[in-house]
Amino acid sequence: EESKEQWKGITGRIDENIIRNNVKDLKDSIFYVCGPPGLVDAMFSVLKGMGIDESNIKLERFTGYS
Repeated sequence: EESKEQWKGITGRIDENIIRNNVKDLKDSIFYVCGPPGLVDAMFSVLKGMGIDESNIKLERFTGYS
């Protein structure tokens, strides 16, 4: 809201549709997910549900969240 530039990119929660529409090679891509534990766990579930191999999913949970 404070920026002088208007954002023209994707907004909202990342979901399967956004991933499928923006990642050309799902099988060989590496997915790095970091953030609060709830977000990381939710994204891990989405990626696993898409058939992404666990070895291609890297996770980092921020500490200090309950």
